[in-house]
Amino acid sequence: MISRDSYVLRAFLASTLLGITIVLLAFGLIQVFMYGPTLPHSLILVITAISFVIFVALFERYQVGSVAASLLVSLLSTALLTTLSGGVVYLMEMSDIRWEDAISALALSMMLSMALLSYLKRSLGRLGGY
Repeated sequence: MISRDSYVLRAFLASTLLGITIVLLAFGLIQVFMYGPTLPHSLILVITAISFVIFVALFERYQVGSVAASLLVSLLSTALLTTLSGGVVYLMEMSDIRWEDAISALALSMMLSMALLSYLKRSLGRLGGY
């Protein structure tokens, strides 16, 4: 039996979640560029405003960045949420993709995310002096 704090289990879960996110972002980009955003423009603006306020408060609290940096981060987070919702809608409603292709895309993105995670772990470890 695998314990909860197993390195293999944590790595598998991290790569699976990141792989699902990558697949949803890819399908979301297809959705946004072919059919437009799935969320109404007013909701996108509200998400941008809420994330802007949150990031300004965080950046002021920890004294990193400026208002322009928090605007950039809030725009990127809004784009991420919009494409993720578009990916879910594309997979559920508008896609004629076979399940075998979706599972293959998930497998490839899991391998990519595991390579990315191991690279980030090594490079951030060197940065932190570990």
